[in-house]
Amino acid sequence: MIIKHRSNRFGYSYVLLIYDFQNTDSELARVLKGALYESSEVNIAVAFLKKSGLDTIREALEYALTKRNAQIEIIVGLDFKTTDQRALLALQELKTHHKNFVFTHQNSNSKLHCK
Repeated sequence: MIIKHRSNRFGYSYVLLIYDFQNTDSELARVLKGALYESSEVNIAVAFLKKSGLDTIREALEYALTKRNAQIEIIVGLDFKTTDQRALLALQELKTHHKNFVFTHQNSNSKLHCK
């Protein structure tokens, strides 16, 4: 997973890279939530996405989109049919309600498998 965390409420710019976490790692959820609550722009790319994982950061995601008017992009891989369809539908719903939210996934001609 890669997160480009460009600007926080104090005006600092930096890049945060996160990788090799277990799906159940609460530290990852804490870092993601913190980045979403403080950032004006967030880019996230994941190889797989589960609805349960999205639900873990959903409140922070909604806060960033509505209260901070953050520009958020999430790119999701679809390899091996591991990504949860319910997660994709939830992201699509966010996309229809928030102009500052971009959600994309691989097409049939490409593969995305972030490490």
